[in-house]
Amino acid sequence: HVAIMSNKRWGENLTMEDIKKMNYTWQVARGSMRLFPPIFGSFRKAITDIEYEGFIIPRGWKVLWTTYGTHYNEEYFKDPMSFNPNRFEEGIPQYAFVPFGGRPRVCAGYQLAKLISSYLCTML
Repeated sequence: HVAIMSNKRWGENLTMEDIKKMNYTWQVARGSMRLFPPIFGSFRKAITDIEYEGFIIPRGWKVLWTTYGTHYNEEYFKDPMSFNPNRFEEGIPQYAFVPFGGRPRVCAGYQLAKLISSYLCTML
C-alpha cells in the first residue's frame, strides 16, 4: 500500500482500482485472520452417518467445526504457528482458509470486510 499511497496527494481518497492492486496488503490481512479468525467455528448437522477416526457420528447429530482446527492444520499450512503472508501468494486448498465460513454459507459481509480491512491498512 506504500506505493499506492505515495502516488496520492494528501487527503486524496483511495479508489476501488487502488484497493484492487493491494494484493500484499490483503495477504497480510488473510495471514492475520488465519491466526486469529473472526469466527470460532460453526455447527453443522450430519446429513448421513459419518465414520471419523473409528467413531460413528449418527445422521442428525450436530457437529462443531472450528476454524482453528483447519487454520492450524500442518496438512494445509507448513509451520502453521508462524505468520507468513506469502503463503497466500499461491493457491491454498479449498476450505483450508475459512475465516468467513465456506461456500455455500460464506459470510454475506465478506467482500465488505475485505474492502474495509484493506482500506484501514493504508491508515497505519
